[in-house]
Parts: sequence; structure tokens; C-alpha cells
Amino acid sequence: MKQIGRALGKRLTYANVVATLALFMAMGGTAAAAVLITSNSQVASNTISGHLAPTGKHANLISGSVNATDLASSVKSSIKVHCPAGMQQGGDLCFDVSLRTAVDWQTARSTCANAGLRLPSVGELGEIFNNTGAPQVTHWTDSLFFNPTPEAIELTENSSRQINISASIVTSNVDQYRCVATPTN
Repeated sequence: MKQIGRALGKRLTYANVVATLALFMAMGGTAAAAVLITSNSQVASNTISGHLAPTGKHANLISGSVNATDLASSVKSSIKVHCPAGMQQGGDLCFDVSLRTAVDWQTARSTCANAGLRLPSVGELGEIFNNTGAPQVTHWTDSLFFNPTPEAIELTENSSRQINISASIVTSNVDQYRCVATPTN
């Protein structure tokens, strides 16, 4: 027994004690981090995907779950948003610089969709009018309702910048239109 104590005493130095303590502390820190999130129920809904990750650039991040409010100020200021080619930015919207040829509502909607764009909402078209000169001819919007036939909301703007709202049957009227998109970085 005395021999074991003497052998241990020769190896038990300050450096060995500190190294052993550091090892246990490091292992304990890793173990603590590993148990901070143990299931998806501990994370806000629709933020990360857990073990069944979707495919994509950031597999564990659910699309749309992180927005500008989640970013640091330095990151926000470094992001430059842009519009697709041929489009102008007005506020947080990209829109066609030039009016497109007058067509019925369904053709306008399909043309925008085929280009990866969309018709503007009533509010978005108002924003476009604010970023272009008055007067504006009648434009299609994406707003559709039944009365009893399908009708779509149209907007026009006079030289005094007053916006007029009307509706037309989607198959019998032809209006000019602009496609819109959301700016990307």
C-alpha cells in the first residue's frame, strides 16, 4: 500500500491536477451544451427542422423563419437588395418600368406568373403610382371577386394624383398592367 501511495505521489503534480480539472470542466461544458436543445418542442415553432431536415441551402432552417429583425445591425447594413432585370424598386417592391400591353385579366395574371412574377395587390399598385408620374391609365390588380361573374379590381390615377377604383369582368375587358416582385439580396 505504501508503494502505491509513493508512486501516486510522484505523479500527482500541480500540472496534472490542473490538467485533470480542465479536462472534466471541458467535458462538462460540452455535455451541458448538448442538452440545451434536446427536442423540437424546446424551439419556437417553424424555426428549425430537427432531425428530418428539408433539402436546401440551409437544411436545418425552415424557409421564412428568420427575417431582418433576427439579424445584427452590421449584417442588415451590408445587405443590398435588388430587383430583377427591367424592374424598378419603389419602397419594398419591384415593378415593371413600362406598362405591358392591354390584355384580359387572366392573360395578364398568366404572363406575370410565367415570368416568375405576379400582378400587384391594390395597395402595391398604389405604391407603384406613388413612384411613377401621374396620370396613370387603368391597371389590373390581383384582386378578384364574383358578382356573380368573376370581376377584378382596376386602378387608375388622374393628373391630380387621385386614385380611382373600379372593377371589370375579367374576360371582357382589356387593361394594361405591370408585374411585380419582392426585392432580393
